[in-house]
Amino acid sequence: MSDGYNGWKNYETWNVALWIQNDEGLCERAQELFASPDSPVGMNYLLAEIFEPLNGKTPDGVFVTDSRIDFDAIREMLEEMVVQEEEGNDEQYDESCAFRVDPPIG
Repeated sequence: MSDGYNGWKNYETWNVALWIQNDEGLCERAQELFASPDSPVGMNYLLAEIFEPLNGKTPDGVFVTDSRIDFDAIREMLEEMVVQEEEGNDEQYDESCAFRVDPPIG
């Protein structure tokens, strides 16, 4: 049984979160797509759309449709990002949209 990776379920989930949270283009794309009523329904489809410019994988080679990814944790992270953006509560954000890679609370 695995204890997880840096507070996330596993390396794959952490790596996807890392790139969304710390790459300006991916972060902005994720916020835009996640908040859009026209965004893909399933998280695996949404992640594929976010990472489409990178051929559906992180720069570290993790395919974003990998079944090991904790899609619920990624969804929770994206929800928090969008709420922070909408509320203008960006104390943990900087101008480049990058912020800490904290595991989801809960």
